[in-house]
Amino acid sequence: MPLGSLPVELIFIRHGRPIRDDSSANPPLAEIGQQQAVRVSDFLQGEQIDHIIASTMTRAHQTAKPLAGALGMTIELRDDIREVDEHSGNYVPSEELEPDGEFLQQWKDDPFFMFADHGGWEPWKVRMTGAIDDIVANNGGKRVAVFCHGMVMATVHCLISGSERPFDYLVDYTGIARYKANSAGLRTVVSWNETQHVRDLLG
Repeated sequence: MPLGSLPVELIFIRHGRPIRDDSSANPPLAEIGQQQAVRVSDFLQGEQIDHIIASTMTRAHQTAKPLAGALGMTIELRDDIREVDEHSGNYVPSEELEPDGEFLQQWKDDPFFMFADHGGWEPWKVRMTGAIDDIVANNGGKRVAVFCHGMVMATVHCLISGSERPFDYLVDYTGIARYKANSAGLRTVVSWNETQHVRDLLG
Protein backbone atom coordinates (compact mmCIF):
# COMPACT_ATOMS: atom_id res chain seq x y z
CA MET A 1 0.00 0.00 0.00
CA PRO A 2 1.50 3.39 -0.96
CA LEU A 3 2.40 5.56 2.01
CA GLY A 4 0.03 8.32 0.95
CA SER A 5 -2.97 5.96 0.97
CA LEU A 6 -2.67 5.41 4.72
CA PRO A 7 -5.16 7.47 6.75
CA VAL A 8 -3.91 10.87 7.90
CA GLU A 9 -5.28 12.74 10.90
CA LEU A 10 -5.24 16.45 10.14
CA ILE A 11 -5.51 18.92 12.99
CA PHE A 12 -6.00 22.41 11.58
CA ILE A 13 -5.39 25.34 13.93
CA ARG A 14 -6.12 28.96 13.20
CA HIS A 15 -3.43 31.41 14.30
CA GLY A 16 -3.67 33.48 17.47
CA ARG A 17 -4.80 37.08 17.41
CA PRO A 18 -2.32 39.39 15.63
CA ILE A 19 -1.73 43.08 16.08
CA ARG A 20 -3.30 45.62 13.77
CA ASP A 21 -0.90 46.60 11.01
CA ASP A 22 -1.69 49.49 8.68
CA SER A 23 1.30 48.85 6.41
CA SER A 24 1.43 45.07 5.99
CA ALA A 25 -0.84 42.03 5.75
CA ASN A 26 1.71 40.00 7.68
CA PRO A 27 1.69 41.21 11.31
CA PRO A 28 3.03 39.33 14.34
CA LEU A 29 0.89 38.08 17.18
CA ALA A 30 -0.45 40.46 19.78
CA GLU A 31 0.25 39.67 23.44
CA ILE A 32 -3.08 37.89 23.76
CA GLY A 33 -2.30 35.96 20.57
CA GLN A 34 0.94 34.76 22.15
CA GLN A 35 -1.04 33.56 25.17
CA GLN A 36 -3.45 31.75 22.86
CA ALA A 37 -0.51 30.07 21.12
CA VAL A 38 0.80 28.75 24.43
CA ARG A 39 -2.66 27.50 25.37
CA VAL A 40 -3.14 25.59 22.14
CA SER A 41 0.34 24.13 22.54
CA ASP A 42 -0.51 22.91 26.04
CA PHE A 43 -3.78 21.48 24.74
CA LEU A 44 -2.19 19.56 21.85
CA GLN A 45 0.94 18.24 23.53
CA GLY A 46 -0.83 15.04 24.57
CA GLU A 47 -2.11 14.33 21.05
CA GLN A 48 0.99 12.43 19.83
CA ILE A 49 1.61 14.85 16.97
CA ASP A 50 3.94 13.42 14.30
CA HIS A 51 4.50 16.49 12.16
CA ILE A 52 3.88 20.24 12.33
CA ILE A 53 3.10 22.43 9.33
CA ALA A 54 2.55 26.19 9.28
CA SER A 55 1.78 28.89 6.78
CA THR A 56 4.77 31.10 6.05
CA MET A 57 2.80 34.11 7.30
CA THR A 58 4.16 35.38 10.61
CA ARG A 59 1.02 34.98 12.70
CA ALA A 60 0.64 31.29 11.79
CA HIS A 61 4.31 30.48 12.18
CA GLN A 62 4.47 32.18 15.58
CA THR A 63 1.39 30.28 16.75
CA ALA A 64 3.06 26.98 15.83
CA LYS A 65 6.32 27.73 17.63
CA PRO A 66 5.31 26.87 21.23
CA LEU A 67 4.07 23.42 20.20
CA ALA A 68 7.12 22.77 18.03
CA GLY A 69 9.39 23.84 20.87
CA ALA A 70 7.61 21.65 23.41
CA LEU A 71 7.78 18.60 21.13
CA GLY A 72 11.27 19.29 19.78
CA MET A 73 10.00 19.36 16.19
CA THR A 74 10.90 21.39 13.13
CA ILE A 75 8.04 23.30 11.50
CA GLU A 76 7.44 22.69 7.80
CA LEU A 77 6.58 26.09 6.30
CA ARG A 78 4.24 26.22 3.29
CA ASP A 79 3.35 29.13 1.03
CA ASP A 80 0.24 27.41 -0.36
CA ILE A 81 -1.70 27.75 2.92
CA ARG A 82 -1.16 31.49 3.28
CA GLU A 83 -4.30 33.55 3.93
CA VAL A 84 -6.43 34.99 1.17
CA ASP A 85 -5.37 38.51 2.19
CA GLU A 86 -1.65 37.82 1.71
CA HIS A 87 -1.34 40.55 -0.96
CA SER A 88 -3.20 43.20 1.02
CA GLY A 89 -1.41 46.27 2.28
CA ASN A 90 -2.78 46.08 5.81
CA TYR A 91 -4.29 43.80 8.43
CA VAL A 92 -7.17 44.72 10.71
CA PRO A 93 -8.40 42.10 13.20
CA SER A 94 -12.10 41.44 12.70
CA GLU A 95 -12.81 42.81 16.18
CA GLU A 96 -11.53 46.20 15.06
CA LEU A 97 -13.33 46.46 11.72
CA GLU A 98 -15.55 49.52 11.53
CA PRO A 99 -19.16 48.85 10.47
CA ASP A 100 -19.01 51.56 7.82
CA GLY A 101 -15.41 50.82 6.81
CA GLU A 102 -14.35 49.89 3.28
CA PHE A 103 -13.84 46.18 3.94
CA LEU A 104 -17.28 45.50 5.41
CA GLN A 105 -18.96 47.62 2.76
CA GLN A 106 -17.27 45.60 0.03
CA TRP A 107 -18.15 42.38 1.84
CA LYS A 108 -21.82 43.35 1.99
CA ASP A 109 -21.82 44.00 -1.76
CA ASP A 110 -19.97 40.78 -2.65
CA PRO A 111 -18.31 38.57 -0.02
CA PHE A 112 -16.25 36.83 -2.69
CA PHE A 113 -14.41 40.05 -3.54
CA MET A 114 -11.62 38.95 -1.21
CA PHE A 115 -10.63 36.18 -3.62
CA ALA A 116 -10.01 38.60 -6.50
CA ASP A 117 -6.23 38.63 -6.04
CA HIS A 118 -6.28 34.86 -6.53
CA GLY A 119 -8.40 34.93 -9.66
CA GLY A 120 -11.66 34.27 -7.81
CA TRP A 121 -13.21 31.61 -5.60
CA GLU A 122 -12.70 28.72 -8.03
CA PRO A 123 -8.91 29.18 -8.48
CA TRP A 124 -8.58 29.66 -4.73
CA LYS A 125 -10.33 26.32 -4.16
CA VAL A 126 -7.94 24.69 -6.63
CA ARG A 127 -5.00 26.06 -4.64
CA MET A 128 -6.39 24.71 -1.37
CA THR A 129 -7.20 21.34 -2.95
CA GLY A 130 -3.62 21.03 -4.15
CA ALA A 131 -2.24 21.96 -0.76
CA ILE A 132 -4.38 19.43 1.11
CA ASP A 133 -3.73 16.66 -1.41
CA ASP A 134 0.00 17.23 -1.10
CA ILE A 135 -0.07 17.27 2.70
CA VAL A 136 -2.08 14.05 2.75
CA ALA A 137 0.12 12.31 0.16
CA ASN A 138 3.28 13.07 2.13
CA ASN A 139 2.04 12.20 5.61
CA GLY A 140 0.40 8.80 5.39
CA GLY A 141 -0.28 7.24 8.77
CA LYS A 142 0.60 10.42 10.68
CA ARG A 143 -1.18 12.92 12.90
CA VAL A 144 -0.36 16.36 11.49
CA ALA A 145 -0.91 19.76 13.08
CA VAL A 146 -1.48 22.46 10.44
CA PHE A 147 -1.30 26.07 11.66
CA CYS A 148 -2.93 28.39 9.16
CA HIS A 149 -5.76 30.90 8.72
CA GLY A 150 -9.50 31.37 9.00
CA MET A 151 -10.37 31.44 5.31
CA VAL A 152 -7.98 28.60 4.56
CA MET A 153 -9.76 26.48 7.17
CA ALA A 154 -13.20 27.57 5.94
CA THR A 155 -12.27 26.59 2.39
CA VAL A 156 -10.97 23.19 3.47
CA HIS A 157 -14.26 22.65 5.30
CA CYS A 158 -16.16 23.58 2.14
CA LEU A 159 -14.11 21.20 0.03
CA ILE A 160 -14.95 18.33 2.37
CA SER A 161 -18.58 19.21 3.06
CA GLY A 162 -19.45 20.27 -0.49
CA SER A 163 -20.51 23.74 0.59
CA GLU A 164 -19.91 26.83 -1.55
CA ARG A 165 -20.34 29.22 1.40
CA PRO A 166 -17.00 29.63 3.20
CA PHE A 167 -18.38 32.54 5.21
CA ASP A 168 -20.63 30.10 7.07
CA TYR A 169 -17.57 28.47 8.66
CA LEU A 170 -15.91 31.09 10.80
CA VAL A 171 -13.33 29.92 13.32
CA ASP A 172 -12.00 31.61 16.46
CA TYR A 173 -8.36 32.39 17.22
CA THR A 174 -6.55 29.07 17.79
CA GLY A 175 -9.80 27.26 17.03
CA ILE A 176 -9.19 23.64 16.03
CA ALA A 177 -10.74 21.56 13.25
CA ARG A 178 -10.04 17.85 12.79
CA TYR A 179 -10.29 15.71 9.67
CA LYS A 180 -9.40 12.23 8.50
CA ALA A 181 -8.10 11.82 4.97
CA ASN A 182 -6.11 9.64 2.62
CA SER A 183 -4.76 9.93 -0.92
CA ALA A 184 -7.52 7.66 -2.23
CA GLY A 185 -9.98 10.51 -1.66
CA LEU A 186 -11.27 9.93 1.86
CA ARG A 187 -12.14 13.24 3.51
CA THR A 188 -14.10 13.15 6.79
CA VAL A 189 -14.94 15.97 9.21
CA VAL A 190 -14.27 15.01 12.83
CA SER A 191 -14.72 18.35 14.61
CA TRP A 192 -14.96 22.07 13.95
CA ASN A 193 -13.81 25.10 15.96
CA GLU A 194 -12.78 23.50 19.25
CA THR A 195 -12.05 26.41 21.60
CA GLN A 196 -12.18 24.97 25.11
CA HIS A 197 -8.48 25.70 25.58
CA VAL A 198 -8.96 29.48 25.07
CA ARG A 199 -12.50 30.21 26.19
CA ASP A 200 -11.31 32.90 28.61
CA LEU A 201 -9.02 34.47 25.98
CA LEU A 202 -11.68 35.10 23.36
CA GLY A 203 -13.31 38.52 23.50
